[in-house]
Amino acid sequence: AKRLRKPLILDVFDLWPELFELTLPRNLRPLARLMFSPLYWLRRQNYTRADGLTSLCNTYLEVARKATSKSRIVPSVTTFNGIDLAAFRALLPDECEVTRLRFQMGKKPDEVWAIYTGSLGNNYDIKTVLRASLQTQGGASRIKVWILGEGPLRPYVTEFIDAHRLDNVAFLGTMLPPRELITLYRACDIALCPYTAESNVGMPNKSYDYM
Repeated sequence: AKRLRKPLILDVFDLWPELFELTLPRNLRPLARLMFSPLYWLRRQNYTRADGLTSLCNTYLEVARKATSKSRIVPSVTTFNGIDLAAFRALLPDECEVTRLRFQMGKKPDEVWAIYTGSLGNNYDIKTVLRASLQTQGGASRIKVWILGEGPLRPYVTEFIDAHRLDNVAFLGTMLPPRELITLYRACDIALCPYTAESNVGMPNKSYDYM
């Protein structure tokens, strides 16, 4: 930007290196700020050199603002994610497709389906979802959970389901084609977005997908 004599606009779409801290063992997390201090320094340098800031949520934008407020006032704006409504509506299944999928997947009349899709990592509390499913298996609960995603906790998810022989939780793999995924969303009753206590997610993309 300096070489081209153009304004430098930084778009903050995630909090790094805070995200890296979550990958550390808990006994090392008190040392995280020291371990990642070069990255924090580099981030501050980038923020203070910016001529403008944008972000997809206010939480991330506030972090960037604090880094620049001591030196000068930098224009900033939050721009939430969006979609092409016309393109999205073209993918929407009709009710017949949704009913067919429920039949093919064996949904019982009294069942309530919940779905989680996306990152299987430390930001989302998929472990609590699994433990809750274990506690309710075989009881009066009518909830069945479908999990679809990828991440470092994927082996944990599949091994937990197999080890406890859960029949009220199913792992569907890493991804589905867009139309199939939308049909599955419409076949479900509840969409899950569970956070861990340490999560720094400000605006999860899965919320837009669910809606």
